[in-house]
Amino acid sequence: MLNPSKQRNNKLQIRVDKLTKEKIEQAASYSNKTISDFVLENVVPVAEKVIEEHITIKVSNRDWDKLMAQLENPPEANEALKQAAKRYKAIVK
Repeated sequence: MLNPSKQRNNKLQIRVDKLTKEKIEQAASYSNKTISDFVLENVVPVAEKVIEEHITIKVSNRDWDKLMAQLENPPEANEALKQAAKRYKAIVK
């Protein structure tokens, strides 16, 4: 839902064909909303869903348990990892 207290001073322009514009105008009119309000109320939830899908990692319970077990009991560092850590420390000093 739109927050009426938010200032809307940024402009977004899109190009659409005539039929698409007429459909949006008609739908906005049927909803008793301005075109801007109608578009925002319908686009923002979709944008939020797409963002959420890209920033959330979903794993099964089995994989979660495996991950947590590795974090709680990490394996001993092998020689390659120890050498990489030494090189990293030398670079960031």
